[in-house]
Amino acid sequence: MATTDRLEISRLIHRFGFGPKPGEFAALVAGGVAKARQTVLTLPAVDAGAAAWSDRTKSVLRTVLSDPQQLVLIAINSPEYVVNA
Repeated sequence: MATTDRLEISRLIHRFGFGPKPGEFAALVAGGVAKARQTVLTLPAVDAGAAAWSDRTKSVLRTVLSDPQQLVLIAINSPEYVVNA
């Protein structure tokens, strides 16, 4: 693979992601630039973070969806509702 292709893939994954996970860069390089673009720039059908929230978290968030002030208060006081680790 050309050096310019490797650089493009590297820039793509760093600009549109949070850098590669272990083994991810090698897999993208092996697939080529076109496949790397498709992989990095295509949104997943399901947000893995939202899908992983507990039923309790989902029920709390449903109660405040129509109230932006309450949603902000929850986000400020309970970051686990916003950033699922």
